[in-house]
Amino acid sequence: MAWNHGSLRSYYEQWAQALEAGLTDAQAQELAEGPPKGARARLAAELEGGRALSSVLHPPPPWLPRKDARLLALGSETGKMPQTLRRLAARHALLSKRGRAAALVAIYPLFVIHAAAFIFPLTGMIDMEAGFRFDARSYAGSVLGVLLPLWIGLWLIRHAFGTDAPVWQKIMNCLPLWRGQQRLQALSDFFFCLGVALDAGISARRAWETASRSTNDTAIKDLSRRAGVVIESGGDPGAVLRQASWLPADVRALYQTGAMTGCLDANLLKIAALYEDRSRVRAAVATGAYIALLAGVAIAWMVYGILQSYRSYFDGLLRFMEM
Repeated sequence: MAWNHGSLRSYYEQWAQALEAGLTDAQAQELAEGPPKGARARLAAELEGGRALSSVLHPPPPWLPRKDARLLALGSETGKMPQTLRRLAARHALLSKRGRAAALVAIYPLFVIHAAAFIFPLTGMIDMEAGFRFDARSYAGSVLGVLLPLWIGLWLIRHAFGTDAPVWQKIMNCLPLWRGQQRLQALSDFFFCLGVALDAGISARRAWETASRSTNDTAIKDLSRRAGVVIESGGDPGAVLRQASWLPADVRALYQTGAMTGCLDANLLKIAALYEDRSRVRAAVATGAYIALLAGVAIAWMVYGILQSYRSYFDGLLRFMEM
């Protein structure tokens, strides 16, 4: 199931408001709209039955991202649930903005592709001698032959950004432009989870482990593993970041500044917001580039069809003149 970031943002905000008003997590499910009503009712029933939120959300329901479920469990465990919910709401607001930006970039190229798909097949039905002959079956086949692959591709992109299944991320990593976007998004996800986990008050070792589960990026997972080893030996995980030359300089600088000033969790969330913004820009560029490429192919296809029609006309005219 693909997630709706706008719906999750609203859900978390309403849940936080209910808790701040003195209601329980179970009571909040009756008021916080967003996920399916039946799903919220089941969640409320299990909470009222005495189960802990961490137990109820393991494994998480299909409409809830796994990384969110882990952070919600931490927030409930440490008594910082409203604060965690607010941070998750802000996070999904950014993710929703990324989707809107990509959609705006894609509107015009998609319009061109659809126009070409509907218009071009008609040019092939024009006979300069017999006139226009419309064939409904041929027309439908030509239109769907172009639009179905396009719609399937758009659905795959939508699904890839609305799920944390590793297979989708592997597919995106194989595509030019998207590969860089995936690394930016992985950095944003990792440091967001690390910042929220540390802000919740859990140990540094557990916070790094929790953040590591938020991404499938092998370099980030290795970084987290090495940081965990350093923490267990009583060292500073910042030393691992300083040695990671592949990490952007601003990430290392913000981490070190936060560690030195006692504002590490706040700086980690700054890193997350910064790289989410960069990921959003890269996603819009990649979406626009691929759809523009398809639009260019569609336009070339349409122009070729028109030229072929004119060629057929002039060939017929020449044959007539030779008679």
